Amino acid sequence: MKGWRAEVAKFVVAFMFGTGLRPGELRLAALADLDTQRWVFKVIHPKRVPGAAGGAEPAVFQDTRGHVPDYLAVREKRLRELGFDPARVTVLVPSELGRHDSEAGFRNLRVDMFKEAGVRGDCRVFRRTHEQILMDRLDAHDYREGSIIEISAKRLRHSMQTAVRHYADLRTARGQKAAQGAWETPVVKVRDRGV
Repeated sequence: MKGWRAEVAKFVVAFMFGTGLRPGELRLAALADLDTQRWVFKVIHPKRVPGAAGGAEPAVFQDTRGHVPDYLAVREKRLRELGFDPARVTVLVPSELGRHDSEAGFRNLRVDMFKEAGVRGDCRVFRRTHEQILMDRLDAHDYREGSIIEISAKRLRHSMQTAVRHYADLRTARGQKAAQGAWETPVVKVRDRGV
């Protein structure tokens, strides 16, 4: 991919992977949703599921922040090339028309990006990988299994049951060791006969 689409794809990959956002949350985002003073992203358009609420503000971590100024500079330049005043375009990731891309258009961008890179799969891998890496790093800092799942579920704004069902496959080292130890150690009950 070359030009504007390549720049958008680069930002989308870095930002979705670095924040764990869903594609629709980024596609429908406004420029104002990205706060580069506090380094948070305000989720105004959450997934439409029961219990989901807008207004969450996941942090934009240090390793993702470096991609933001580069993208914003390219975004401004591209909007000027298209004849738009960048100050008047409120969309964070604008289409060639200066508006939100359609769901199909945003999906096609990601599909094309994967195809050109020779990657099999889809963009959901960014969110899943973000959560698994977060869980692994929490485990490395000696958080308990339940805390790991709770923290990651809150970061990605879904239930703990969803985290367990879709993401937390007991990859944490402590979880694996505990399962192996419990399975391989015989349970011996000693009966006290009051002797």
